[in-house]
Amino acid sequence: MVTKDDVTKGFNLKNYFFIDETEKIIKKYRDICNKNAYAIKGMDVEQVFRLVTETERADGSFSLSEFKVCNRTDFEPRICDY
Repeated sequence: MVTKDDVTKGFNLKNYFFIDETEKIIKKYRDICNKNAYAIKGMDVEQVFRLVTETERADGSFSLSEFKVCNRTDFEPRICDY
């Protein structure tokens, strides 16, 4: 669990354990996207999200299952709160 000591005032991670773990997750999802690069060219964000989640479920795990895709137009990086 991330605590206030693990992030800066700007909400950036400063604890290298969490930075390293986050980089592993990002690499895994990039690998999935790279393997499906041709198909992804024509997909919107929700379709890419579905591709990644379905690929992870096929492998037996998906660590972002509690997140929902936001239909946002401002493109600010946020996690949905609904």
